[in-house]
Amino acid sequence: MPSAGGGTPGERCWRMLQYYLDKEETQAAECQYRLMVAECVLKSELCDYALAPWITTPLLQSCPQDLIRLCLRHGCVTEAGDFLLQHMATVLKRISAPPSATTVVAAGCNVTGGGVLTREVWLPYGLIDQTIGILDDSVERFKAAVARIRLAQEETEEETTEENRSSLLKSYEERLEGLVRLSAEIRAAVDRYVTVAARENPSAATMIAVA
Repeated sequence: MPSAGGGTPGERCWRMLQYYLDKEETQAAECQYRLMVAECVLKSELCDYALAPWITTPLLQSCPQDLIRLCLRHGCVTEAGDFLLQHMATVLKRISAPPSATTVVAAGCNVTGGGVLTREVWLPYGLIDQTIGILDDSVERFKAAVARIRLAQEETEEETTEENRSSLLKSYEERLEGLVRLSAEIRAAVDRYVTVAARENPSAATMIAVA
């Protein structure tokens, strides 16, 4: 059992939850329970607790597709895109790393820096395409919102209203810039990701193409 430690009652509860999740012996159970926690966080309108790395990192390692789908289902488009990009970057980096001269690696598997044999998780292309499509829709919506705010600024002379709209415009422009950058980064990584999947594991490439 972890010590109570300091912090607020809520922080101590989060630490206790993390402790018990880390004790799960099977990857399937760990993935299932962490997904349940992640969904509760995303569904709670009163909770401002973002998905912490101790929740998302194991999910990205064992079931990234479920984490991405969960974010898309709850309208967390930026988070879904970030997790997709993290997954692709991690897999490509691991595949590109030179294997140890004394290590024999099975097809579709790789060896981590700690010498642990892992099987790569390849995402269905349909999920990648869905994420990109939803990102593109968000980009268009924010472009339209930015245009409306700019038009309203031109038509309004009230100082207080102008200040509020300027602040809102800045917020929307920053969000739009982030979405555009994220979409471009994902597109830049997708072709290489699919190519590597086809080379490293033909069955995974089939799943990517068909799904």
